[in-house]
Amino acid sequence: MYGLLTIKDDLSKKRMERLFGIPLLVPIGESDSDRYLASKPSDRLCKYWNPHFKAGDEIIFSFLELLYSNKNQHNYFTLLGIICLLKLMTTNSQVYVYVGELPRPSLQYKNYTDWINDFLFNF
Repeated sequence: MYGLLTIKDDLSKKRMERLFGIPLLVPIGESDSDRYLASKPSDRLCKYWNPHFKAGDEIIFSFLELLYSNKNQHNYFTLLGIICLLKLMTTNSQVYVYVGELPRPSLQYKNYTDWINDFLFNF
């Protein structure tokens, strides 16, 4: 992953979208009026979808989606993923900007990366 993200060209944003995912709103309710409104702070507002990778009927999730969705089930996987993400963000300014500008996954957080502090505090 490091090698792919160190290439500086016109396709670097597309590579980041493939690896990290594109934020999409999550429909919460059944009706159109509450379709994109969360009822609890822990409800998901955004998922980080990877439109480029699909193997038959199996969807291959993006790196950021795997980190956030598995944060309560697989602590060591999440911890290793956070370490990898922080290394990428400190060595590559494009990754830092891309991840820093992602919308929040739920109402509990202001940005995507805000959940990392809570996770590390409770680990």
